[in-house]
Amino acid sequence: MSLIITFAIEQEFAPWRRLRRFDPAEVSGERCYRASIGGQSVFITFTGIGARRTKHLTALAEQSRASAAIVTGLAGGLNPIWQSGDVLAAETVCDGSGTHSIASDPSLLRLATQCGAKAVPRFVTVDEIVRTKEEKSRLSQIADAVEMESAHVMKEFARHGIPALAMRAIADTAVTDMPCDFGAAIDAKGNVRMSSVAGELARRPQNLPGAIRFGISSRRAARNLAEHLDHFAELWATQCRQAEKAIPAVAG
Repeated sequence: MSLIITFAIEQEFAPWRRLRRFDPAEVSGERCYRASIGGQSVFITFTGIGARRTKHLTALAEQSRASAAIVTGLAGGLNPIWQSGDVLAAETVCDGSGTHSIASDPSLLRLATQCGAKAVPRFVTVDEIVRTKEEKSRLSQIADAVEMESAHVMKEFARHGIPALAMRAIADTAVTDMPCDFGAAIDAKGNVRMSSVAGELARRPQNLPGAIRFGISSRRAARNLAEHLDHFAELWATQCRQAEKAIPAVAG
């Protein structure tokens, strides 16, 4: 059995890589990482912001023989009760209109809550970065957190029959405006061009304090997420070992 975990970008994964050894690999031209956790294989891969790079997921699913997947990373809070650094696991993920949803696997959701994640009814996946408190307030009518990948990636795993869960950490809260136009800094592969961000802040230095606060909250969220994911992977591996031991007894 193996577990696939997807992030949008490598910066979201960096704190976990500092906690545990991951070996680099490559699948269909895309960078991946692999670790053995509790005797089970855990694969990390990246989809780009907005899930612009998902073609390699088919090859990864086949090569890894994945039995479960987690779609993770950072998110924006929509419900004011959620603070920066909170880790949420969604029962469902919907599109921006709120009309089309895909459900997380219930057993993976239960495991996430055992690790301390807070279960919420819904994440919403949108096509553009949500920048203002007003936009967040509108979306709060349909979801607890907003991000740009989960619905797309979970549909890909569903196509392969792989149970999946959306679990994310809150970076910016419902009452926080984004400090700059990160959307304009995203390249064709879904990575952030930091030179573009720096250029905008140089033109609008009044936004620099907000950018620093956002950077601090994002790093806090990524660290919390890393700890939750590491705990999750350990518990998942334990469940896999127990299931493997039970198979001969059932067969006999």
